[in-house]
Amino acid sequence: IKTKESYSVEYRFIKPDKTIIWLSDVVSVVRENADILLFRGAMTDVTERKKMQEALSKSEEQYRLIAENSLDLITLSIPNG
Repeated sequence: IKTKESYSVEYRFIKPDKTIIWLSDVVSVVRENADILLFRGAMTDVTERKKMQEALSKSEEQYRLIAENSLDLITLSIPNG
């Protein structure tokens, strides 16, 4: 808001019951000529998307480790001709 430009940001929010959620905050600046008329924004709970992204990231890391280990095993099982 200080820069008076539109922005989009995601951040964690702690609810009164101590539950942590993720919010996406998107704000656009409405101008008329050079004057700012208003800031228009929306907040969306993106907690489930963040959880899915984290699960996917962990799955990709596990797959990478399995693939590397498999390649090592294949390399070890090939006789040196």
